[in-house]
Amino acid sequence: MNCLLKSAFSTYSRLAHHSQPTVHLKLFTKQNCMLCEEAKRVLDRALKRTKNKDFDLTEVDIEALGNEASRDKYRYDVPVLDFERSGFQKVTYMHRLDENEIVEELDEEVWYK
Repeated sequence: MNCLLKSAFSTYSRLAHHSQPTVHLKLFTKQNCMLCEEAKRVLDRALKRTKNKDFDLTEVDIEALGNEASRDKYRYDVPVLDFERSGFQKVTYMHRLDENEIVEELDEEVWYK
C-alpha cells in the first residue's frame, strides 16, 4: 500500500465516539497506475480538509487475488472512489478525483447530523 494512503488510513480511520462510521469510502486502484497515485494524493488532501472525521477508508487493488469482480467492473475506470452511507444514494467518482468535490461530499454528511 502506498505510504500516502497508509497515512490516510491511520489518521482518518479514527471513528468519532468509537461508533460505526457514517461514511464508508472505498478506493479502487491498481499497480502502476499514474491516475491512481494522483487520486491518492487528492484524497489525502481532501481528508485533511474535511470537517467530517466520522468515516472509514478501504483501498481495493482490483488486480489482487480475490478481487476479480472489482477487476471486471472497474478495469478501464480506475481510480474509482465510492461513498456509501445510510440514508443517502451511493456516490461514485471515476478517473480524476476533484479535491473540492470530495470535501463537499464528506462535509454534506456533517450538516445532516
